[in-house]
Amino acid sequence: MNIINFLLLVILHAGMSVSAGALFKYGTRFSNGLSFSMGSINFHISIVSMLGIVLYLMSFCVALFLIAKNDLSKMTPVNTGITFIFTFLAGSIVFNEHITVAKIIGICLIIIGVSIITVKG
Repeated sequence: MNIINFLLLVILHAGMSVSAGALFKYGTRFSNGLSFSMGSINFHISIVSMLGIVLYLMSFCVALFLIAKNDLSKMTPVNTGITFIFTFLAGSIVFNEHITVAKIIGICLIIIGVSIITVKG
């Protein structure tokens, strides 16, 4: 698999995975959905969170394809790094989470690491 296709699939996977997580967080604000109880345990999942499950399943399928076609030692760190970056952006932009110097330094180090693994890997 060439590097462009690899990176596009990794970005697709990371985007779906982070979107699913964001839908889970956003879905906690809603009360419509499925509810059930098992003894003293009550469980509720909103429709928005169910959409997150669908996205996670789709991202899982993309991850399986990536693992099957690429070196695990290349795919996993690159995928994880890009997912961290997307998660940082989603947290800051969508949920107004604080941007700190430590987070910026961490993101820069991740970008350097992903670049080295992708180009030299």
